[in-house]
Amino acid sequence: MAFEELVRRHHQPILGLALHLTGSKHDAQDVCQETFLSAFQNLARFRFECQFHTWICRIAINRCLDYWRRRESRREKSTFTISPDGEDTEVLNRVADNRRAHNPEANLAAREVRMSIARALKKLSPRERAVFVMKHCQGLRLRAVAVILQTSESNARQALFRATHKLRSALAELRPQITEKRW
Repeated sequence: MAFEELVRRHHQPILGLALHLTGSKHDAQDVCQETFLSAFQNLARFRFECQFHTWICRIAINRCLDYWRRRESRREKSTFTISPDGEDTEVLNRVADNRRAHNPEANLAAREVRMSIARALKKLSPRERAVFVMKHCQGLRLRAVAVILQTSESNARQALFRATHKLRSALAELRPQITEKRW
């Protein structure tokens, strides 16, 4: 019963964080499950020095770091799958966007933008990606991000600055395309 309450309260934010950090729904679900299992097993170690949400986010970040280490050791690319005919297929190419189904040109442009953003995010270091996702996708304050990553707020701010700079540079060619076409 306590485990169910733990999951109910924190599932959506932790799954969202894991999804942004892993880039794969399946892997995010695995990371989320590992996070809640670890949190439940270690509840007695929670020292009330921070908010519970901060503590469980830190566990999720650690599980994502483990995921990246495993992925790097296997050298697998999470955005590619093998189609039935044996060819590598970009997963993002198969994601349907029903809002643009009636406009193939806009659908193609949106898909290209999503792929560019995914590629740009993958170029960030794990720490930069984690800081960027927690700040901009999860809406956490830099102070909370720093606590979760067990670093200073200044270091978190520097990582966010580097991530933002790298993303702006990597996505600079998209700016005219995005501003020209409103979907």
